[in-house]
Amino acid sequence: MALKNRAIRKAGWFALPVGMYLLLALLYLWATPIGESPDEPGHIRCLEQVAIEKQLPRMVVLENKTINWWARENILSDYMCYHMPLYYVAGGVWLRLASGLNGTPAPLELPPTNPNFNDTPGMFVHQADEPAQPLTWIILRLASILLGLVVLWGAAVVAGRVFPDEPVVALLAVTLIAGWPQFIFLSRSISNDMLATACAVAVLAILTDVGKPQRFAWAAFVAALAFFTKLSVAFTVGMVMAAWLVELLFLAEKRERYGRPFLEMMAVFLALALLVRFQPVIWANWQISLSDFSGSAGSIQQAAYWQQVYVWTQNSGWAWFGWLTVMPPAWHAQIWWFLIELASLVGLYVALKRPSPRQHRVLLLILGLWWLFVAFSYVRVTSNRWQPQFRFAFAVLPLLATFTAGGMLLPVALARRWQWHIWAGVLVALFLYNLWLIWQIILPAYAM
Repeated sequence: MALKNRAIRKAGWFALPVGMYLLLALLYLWATPIGESPDEPGHIRCLEQVAIEKQLPRMVVLENKTINWWARENILSDYMCYHMPLYYVAGGVWLRLASGLNGTPAPLELPPTNPNFNDTPGMFVHQADEPAQPLTWIILRLASILLGLVVLWGAAVVAGRVFPDEPVVALLAVTLIAGWPQFIFLSRSISNDMLATACAVAVLAILTDVGKPQRFAWAAFVAALAFFTKLSVAFTVGMVMAAWLVELLFLAEKRERYGRPFLEMMAVFLALALLVRFQPVIWANWQISLSDFSGSAGSIQQAAYWQQVYVWTQNSGWAWFGWLTVMPPAWHAQIWWFLIELASLVGLYVALKRPSPRQHRVLLLILGLWWLFVAFSYVRVTSNRWQPQFRFAFAVLPLLATFTAGGMLLPVALARRWQWHIWAGVLVALFLYNLWLIWQIILPAYAM
């Protein structure tokens, strides 16, 4: 009973980073005007196709490349609607139900487009008397914030399995993501990013439960949901099959136990393939996506290109708000990523050097494959066009947070109380820094 009570008390500490995340997400929601998130107007248009026009999202009008990409004709078109439809169907059905079964939601009116977007941070011209966003759309944003909790849960699961005897590591891992500015900012946007990330992280959490072959059917199902949300996380389908093969080769003592889960997994993926192939709109969007993302920019063969990709990934992975136009000084991101990279490498070294059973080594191998799959997906996205944005690699956050936390707390024999002090210091520092970002960076950028 005493052990159980101690576990409950330790678990209660997770309420602090979770509460911090929810509070900060609401503050970012309050501080950021409508439309001031990457591609948000395009996502709104895709939702309206489902809610108002009663159809699966489809890209009808191509981007007009004879005018500026941020011109209203482009920004408010359906140029984003070649994405997989799960987020738009779920959100569009909600918008329609919220308007009454027989009613039709009104299109969401966005402010006038800013003609001086190149010189000022706002995509739109916002006024002090700007109408409030409709409650139905705010609820969509709140649902996206709640999906971010899945990522926090995934970090706790991964850290708890990599460092099972170090509860403070899991707590610090959750805290790092709960206070990560770019993650919090994007969690309140109208976008398919958070649903895609939540599905991918759920797949990761399921796969880390090594030694339970029956989990592969569930992982395949969630990976199918990820695929139907956004193709940047389509790698989860291949990752599930790779994890099954790794476990079969390196862990299974009774390989026949992996036969039925394999058939169930493949049945899910076959159903996924059939739905994509024989649903006309999804098939058309799939072909557009393949055509759009299969090419490569000519400059990818130059070292300078990848140097800029690294710089942009750093900045967009720390605190680039709005349409990547509102930001703190670049050295903030440089310091953050230096610490993350250094501590995560130390944490990985600690995890590899610790004596561990074969099951734990298989876990680390699966995590290594996950990192490679995310990296390959990100490189593929950034090779096609100039869009190095860390949000396309959010699925790696639980790994980064886990090994960073391990690297901060475990290399030296710190007394447990000092581990708690480090965690508390990180929690307070991230909370105060986010408050500074909101009041000193975001609010002045959109001052009305």
